Amino acid sequence: MIRTSALNVFQAKEAYISLITETEQVNKIRSSEMVDVVLRPISLDAHAILSQDIFFLPDASTDWRFAQNPQVDGRTSGMKKSPIRFFASVAVKSLTGQAIGAISVFDSQPRAKISNEQVHGLMSLARQVTQLIYGKS
Repeated sequence: MIRTSALNVFQAKEAYISLITETEQVNKIRSSEMVDVVLRPISLDAHAILSQDIFFLPDASTDWRFAQNPQVDGRTSGMKKSPIRFFASVAVKSLTGQAIGAISVFDSQPRAKISNEQVHGLMSLARQVTQLIYGKS
């Protein structure tokens, strides 16, 4: 339901929820088109969990941090078929406020901007993930 809501808010190709460990991004809720695990050095979510609000890439291929990333240049995509261009993500936090993962959306087409409603929607969904993980309502 949360993944579907994120897809609807952004009208994106993919939405997923991940947990970040010291060495990898584990995609917990995802489509069958996505890989299960991404090594942390190439994880876009590893950058997203460092952001206070939303981590937004209008076109990941033009960002110096990600232009050579195999998920972005198409060598080995987070999607088994399409490289990532547009990417938006919000950290999922523990009850103490530590970033433990992310809820992310992406598409193979760049997007110049996202709306305030989309930002607030993704932030709300991230809080819902935290509530589900810790059994809080």
